[in-house]
Amino acid sequence: MSRTSISFTPPNDEWIKSQIESQEYGSKSEVINDLIRKARKEQDEISYIRAKLIASEKSDFTDQTRDKILEKSKEELLSQLRLSELSGVNDHDVLGLIKNVKERQKKDHRL
Repeated sequence: MSRTSISFTPPNDEWIKSQIESQEYGSKSEVINDLIRKARKEQDEISYIRAKLIASEKSDFTDQTRDKILEKSKEELLSQLRLSELSGVNDHDVLGLIKNVKERQKKDHRL
């Protein structure tokens, strides 16, 4: 393991010492290494989310707001329900339609 000398501001040095005194860590090195691990994990999560957002933008991305998507989905559902009443569609078909709309809302919400 490599050794490096670093300086801390007084508040940061006091915080590190308090972590050791509380027996959360055994040394300053443990505190710093844990902070670096957490920062690296956070950076990996940010990179993952960024990659997902970029992929979403490249595939079927919508510029509609969440509220507009929800409103449109409700309008489509009401329209289909009105048609089903006129055409004698059974309740099972209507439930399937509702399920499809909910799945579409989930997909749009993930974007």
